[in-house]
Amino acid sequence: MSFSFQVNARYPRWLLLILVISLCDRPDFIGVNSAVNSLFGVAHSEPGQSAQNAPPPPLEFVSSWGVRGDGPGQLSSPVALVADAAGNAYTAEPVSGFVNKFSPAGRPRLSFQDERVNLRPTSIAVDEGGGIYVADGERGSVFIYYPEGKRYRELNTGATEALRASLRIAVDRAGVIYVAGPSPFGVRKFNHRGRLLGTWGTPASKEAATDEPGGIACGADGLLYVSEARLGIIRAYRGAGELVRTFKPLDAGSVFGGIAVYGKFVIGADSRNLLLYIWGMDSGYILRGGLGNWIAGAAPSPQGVAVTPAGELLVLDAPRARVLRFRLHL
Repeated sequence: MSFSFQVNARYPRWLLLILVISLCDRPDFIGVNSAVNSLFGVAHSEPGQSAQNAPPPPLEFVSSWGVRGDGPGQLSSPVALVADAAGNAYTAEPVSGFVNKFSPAGRPRLSFQDERVNLRPTSIAVDEGGGIYVADGERGSVFIYYPEGKRYRELNTGATEALRASLRIAVDRAGVIYVAGPSPFGVRKFNHRGRLLGTWGTPASKEAATDEPGGIACGADGLLYVSEARLGIIRAYRGAGELVRTFKPLDAGSVFGGIAVYGKFVIGADSRNLLLYIWGMDSGYILRGGLGNWIAGAAPSPQGVAVTPAGELLVLDAPRARVLRFRLHL
């Protein structure tokens, strides 16, 4: 089982202590496996400090959930994960076309298929009121549903057939829909009625999402965050496509299949290196945690990440048809 963890020196002393512990593998120190518990389980206590008053680990493993299958409330090959304002988690299935809603603990709360077409989801988003948005790789459309699963509208993105399987979507607090795709699609903004509000990736904004988008998320700061799969970075843009900052990992060849914005933090799931990255909003690197104790095998994972309002981090392990559940202490 592999594990690695690094902390930016600008951040609290207890985080640095965890880093030191994770690097020690002598009998008189806590070994690597015990260090995993200090990061994803039982917090390590310093000499003279009881477990009750020890600082909690920054990423505390809680549980995993998911039932493999092609039916309602089951996971087969989910392509996306998102959380709503109430803490519910949503996934989408590209084969069966099911859109599933779960409690944070994995209890099924809603499952539906489109009443008119066979969906081939590539991405999913949820707005502040619980409306559900699904990007369809077959038609290049975004289907919008009421919270109970009834279709409200189909939005035509204008994506050509070659680009449809890579479409990613996000919705901001104002209800603006962002659709990202590979060059030359770029990023396109729509209102809920399907009216095009603007485009990026044109000659006036050459840096705007011209690569293969791996993940997309809207922040409370009004910025749009887009991961560039081939470049292994995450970029933040203003509403008109102006590049604000870039988030870079420490590991070569990182592929961020899922990203999330939580409070003052940006979280990226590196599906190639089995890692979670967390940055501050200023793009300053904070920590990196390995997922080798929970995810193993050659298939790329994790492929999605979401954070609930209560501070629970949900990680989509699609090859194993499950969601890993962590608690954030940042």
